[in-house]
Amino acid sequence: MNLPKNAGRRRRWLAVLRTIAAATVGGLVFHLAGFPAAWLAGSMVVVAVLTVAGYDTDVPRPLFIPASVILGISLGAGLGPDTLSLMAAWPVSLVALGLMIIAIMAGTYVYFRRVCGWRSDTAFYAGLPGALSVTIFLAMQSRAEMPRVAFAQSIRLLILVAVLPLIIVGTSEGPVAMAVPDTGTLTDMVILLIACTVVGFLFEWVRFPAGMLVGAMVASGVLHITGAVHGTAPAVILVPAIVILGAIIGSRFKGVSVEQARRDLAAGFGGFLVGIAFAIVFAAAVADFLDIPFGHVLIAFAPGGLEAMAIMALTLGADPAFVGTHQLVRFVGLSLVMPFVARRLGFVKRAD
Repeated sequence: MNLPKNAGRRRRWLAVLRTIAAATVGGLVFHLAGFPAAWLAGSMVVVAVLTVAGYDTDVPRPLFIPASVILGISLGAGLGPDTLSLMAAWPVSLVALGLMIIAIMAGTYVYFRRVCGWRSDTAFYAGLPGALSVTIFLAMQSRAEMPRVAFAQSIRLLILVAVLPLIIVGTSEGPVAMAVPDTGTLTDMVILLIACTVVGFLFEWVRFPAGMLVGAMVASGVLHITGAVHGTAPAVILVPAIVILGAIIGSRFKGVSVEQARRDLAAGFGGFLVGIAFAIVFAAAVADFLDIPFGHVLIAFAPGGLEAMAIMALTLGADPAFVGTHQLVRFVGLSLVMPFVARRLGFVKRAD
């Protein structure tokens, strides 16, 4: 009588093991091949291919929670006593970020609507530059074509994470590689793990966007700024956390058939080109005006996921504080403003 239940449990765990194993192999292969941001890009690409091919992929939330805490610890460790003084120049780049978001939204909407012939609501949600979970939630409350929205948003993030490291490496004067973490003492790690976990759950409780990661990053940042702790998570636990994130991104292709992938791949790739073109133009202008490395600004401006771009900064040696601040402003800004914009434009179904 318990056979169906036990069989379902076994299938789920098989899917989890398959996903983690594939993500690990993908990250390792990319790492051995010398691919930039290898553990993130490799794990994401391999799991995405498996998912589209029809294999069941799954990453349970109990794995995501510790991964978010570890990533938050590492990101917060990039903050220091000089962070506040550096922010004096950031309002200029934050204004440019806002203008870039408007430009990307307008450009991708015109592309999906006029070039691809998609419906107006579908084009709107497919072109939003980030905040994937919020975008999907809003689209579900509309009459937009959900498969196209999900595919366009996922392919944007997939290509961005895979291609952006190559752009950064190609525009850098020297070699770019994952920074070796300056690990702290065992006491520092215990303090960080406890504090970041508690604050992460607090942010989750108040429903803050990406609450577990952001809460852990805030706690880690405060502890590092005040000098209470030093160092960050060692690579032996940081790399698995990055692999889990890549697996989560890749598994978001669930429900996308091979036929649909072929049909909408060109459209999604075109939308990516429109968005990244605006990001490159604005990033180049800000980098020149503020005398900040172009690669750092591009990662901060790139229309990808908050978690993915923050880890991209970590793996490519960019300033995590600069990148994290701009990505968080973009994420939170879209999350707060887009529901009102969507309703104003009539892209949210009204209750009967």
